[in-house]
Amino acid sequence: MRVASYDELFELPPQAAVERWSDGRNYHLVRWFVAPAGLVALVVLIQALGAWAPRRALAAALALAVPVAAYLLRGRPGFARRFRAILLGGVAGELLFLLGIATEEATFSLPLFLFAPLLLLRLRLRPRETLLLAAAVVAAAVGRAWAGGDGELAGALPGMAAGALFVNGGAAVAGIWLSRRQRREFRERFVRDQGRERERRRMRGELADARAIQLAMLPAELPPVGWAEAEASSVPATEVGGDYYDAFLLGGSLAGGGLALAVGDVAGHGVASGLMLSGVRSCLYLLRDELAEPLPVVARLNEVVRQFRVERMFMSLLLARLDPQGELRLVSAGHPPALIGRHRGAAVERLGAPAPPLGTQLPAGFAECRARLAPGDLLLLYTDGVPETAREDGERFGDERLARAFARQLDGRPAWEAVAALGEELARFRGSAAQEDDVTLLVVRYLGPRPGPGAAV
Repeated sequence: MRVASYDELFELPPQAAVERWSDGRNYHLVRWFVAPAGLVALVVLIQALGAWAPRRALAAALALAVPVAAYLLRGRPGFARRFRAILLGGVAGELLFLLGIATEEATFSLPLFLFAPLLLLRLRLRPRETLLLAAAVVAAAVGRAWAGGDGELAGALPGMAAGALFVNGGAAVAGIWLSRRQRREFRERFVRDQGRERERRRMRGELADARAIQLAMLPAELPPVGWAEAEASSVPATEVGGDYYDAFLLGGSLAGGGLALAVGDVAGHGVASGLMLSGVRSCLYLLRDELAEPLPVVARLNEVVRQFRVERMFMSLLLARLDPQGELRLVSAGHPPALIGRHRGAAVERLGAPAPPLGTQLPAGFAECRARLAPGDLLLLYTDGVPETAREDGERFGDERLARAFARQLDGRPAWEAVAALGEELARFRGSAAQEDDVTLLVVRYLGPRPGPGAAV
């Protein structure tokens, strides 16, 4: 019989959970009684067969069959459903057997005064079940005393019957009181914990929904263009992350418009971060026709985030525009600088002017930075969770290690391979340490302008 775990009990109504808890507790307890009772039955069976006492041998065989059958059937589904009846019948039968032996042989008198009261005190049964079990033992003791008999204990049988009545009756009363108190305490604690668990599950469900919504906000794939290839990856540290990335086609035509790239990071992560990200993303979509000029868009987003009026809730953002001729215009709001990997020369450059993040009351001071990419060059936009990735000893991945890892991607491999390689290197560095912050990578490989009509596809 498998005892239900506390988590499994949460699926049950309170009263059913109390019964399952009681059955599990009784199951563990009664095993320590059935085993020695079975051993006594085995000894008596051997003695009865040696003395050729058929009735006594039959009683011992039946008593021995109880623990053997319980052991063989304990894994069957019906055993758990009928456990209460099996428990009462089996324990009553074993106690009656021990009682009969105790009234005939002094060697086995101890179980009468030890096992029966102990079980009545320790088993957590309903009051009527405890009384029935006690009544069975007392009735057997009184009946045995009434019948009398020969032997060294014949004269002590009435006293043993009276003692059984007193001891087992007192144990039954105490057992009922203890059982009702513990069952009541368990029910109260269970109802309280069940309410908390339901609330936790509700919150986990809402977080799962929020995570699904946030993941749905991230583009399933970046827009394909003929003159560049882009790939991104974002791994949140919690159910709802604080990182964001996106890409927009500009001007309705790839030939003349270009590609707008955005990578952002809200301070912290969780539901509040996800709500702010959803607001900023909505604003970017509303302003997508103006993304050809990153600087005024960032300034307008700063005013929007300021209106949130949430204390210490800021957002870093890097907004860039890359056109088919390789011109890169970039504005940073408190975000780590972009990395440009030069295919020729394997050099890595940083691009981005210092500025406060969105939402602060500091003077904005946003500035536009420009660079020109040559065919084969790589552009990396990332969040601060990348260089701040830490391993177990506390050492950070760091900006220099990131630059060296990025430089190893300047061998002409596709953008998706570069993202995968950087992610694998971060995972190897972190090892078994927990991920502390969201990690987002966006890589663009500039392929060069495509002349003629094919540039638009």
